[in-house]
Amino acid sequence: MARPVEFNREDVVKKAMAAFWRSGFQATSVTDLVSATQINPGSLYGAFTNKRGLFIEVIEAYASEQLSRITECFHQEISPLSRIASFLHGYCDTLAANEQGHGCLIVNTLLELSDQDPEIQNRIERYHAQIEAELVDSLERARLMGELPEDIRPEDHAKCLMTGLWGLQVFSSKRPCRQEYDVIIESMLSSLGHRLNNA
Repeated sequence: MARPVEFNREDVVKKAMAAFWRSGFQATSVTDLVSATQINPGSLYGAFTNKRGLFIEVIEAYASEQLSRITECFHQEISPLSRIASFLHGYCDTLAANEQGHGCLIVNTLLELSDQDPEIQNRIERYHAQIEAELVDSLERARLMGELPEDIRPEDHAKCLMTGLWGLQVFSSKRPCRQEYDVIIESMLSSLGHRLNNA
């Protein structure tokens, strides 16, 4: 009896992530995944059940990695608005580092599959809800510390910032230079009455 092929699951997920990120879920074939991971179809199906099963693990791995970075930004020992600025800079760093202009895997997936796979949609919505909650918390703290007017509604401004992040995804497809991202970040922060160079 042949021994099952052994492989590093995390490494396979990372390689599959690159393939899905490049082409999207539907356009990525099992042949593409076999080529990317160097794992035969039988082993892939044995480990992940099907392409969708592998894709869900990819989404979870991507979300976990991004949330780890985001949480670190929002828990720095700096002012609340500086935390938001740090988060926005980090977000744009990630976009700028992708020279192909593929944008955010999570947002790409939501646009592609939002009306086709409720489970994946729910996972993505939870991911975005966690980011929005961090923004609301920082905006609330900024209001209490006098960085923002007392009558500001953190929930409303958090949604505006989330909308701006979505816009950055579209903009990233044009592969702008880093300075162009900075101008957008400054504009987003200025909407809160706060200048980027004070963050």
